[in-house]
Amino acid sequence: MKGPTDLTARQWQILELVSRGLANKEIATRLSLSEPGVKKHVSALMRTFLVPNRVSLVRRAVELELIRFDLAAKE
Repeated sequence: MKGPTDLTARQWQILELVSRGLANKEIATRLSLSEPGVKKHVSALMRTFLVPNRVSLVRRAVELELIRFDLAAKE
């Protein structure tokens, strides 16, 4: 069974952008993907992390020290 550390390169990219608060449409534009494609990746990430929503996804990734969440960070 795949776990949170077994993400694809694309899933890592999407997780990073979700953690920055980007909407699916914005992520799709940045990564040259379709919006439904991004939705599928986000859903797969939520299943992998066993969480019900995007906020919980980011929280869990931070807890596992897979990403760093800096409130002062800006793009």
